Amino acid sequence: MKSFVLSFVATDRPGLVEKLSQA
Repeated sequence: MKSFVLSFVATDRPGLVEKLSQA
């Protein structure tokens, strides 16, 4: 589930996924 969300966010908001990766 997490992978799916990250994948979806990565396509829509690369900046947000980067924040999540750092968090």
